[in-house]
Amino acid sequence: MKKRNEKQLNVIYFDNKINNKKIYKKTRKNKINIKSIIDNKSLKRVFLFMCLALILITFSITEYNLNKRANNYKIRVAEMEERYKKAQEQSEYLDEYKEYVNTKEYKEIIAREKLGLVYDDEIIFKIKE
Repeated sequence: MKKRNEKQLNVIYFDNKINNKKIYKKTRKNKINIKSIIDNKSLKRVFLFMCLALILITFSITEYNLNKRANNYKIRVAEMEERYKKAQEQSEYLDEYKEYVNTKEYKEIIAREKLGLVYDDEIIFKIKE
């Protein structure tokens, strides 16, 4: 026994082909049975096309984001290489300065300027102003 509100009606729709009738069962609430719609080949094609379009859009967005991240990494790599070169130059300078600090000439200059030392045979002249 069927409920009074759920009584089904037969509705005739015409397909693209001539004299090819398709009958869909509709309820009184104007709801179409989903299985009968999916049986339609053109709707299957539209559904397939929309799925493919969605997949294509998803891949495009993902590729864009990956390219953006790759560019950011390239910039960071360039900055790191520049910092590495500067660090190498500073390291070379410090190595040279270390060698210079260990020389007799540097020790004499520091002894004269900061400690005020002189050799025994040297004479110092001071000018009064």
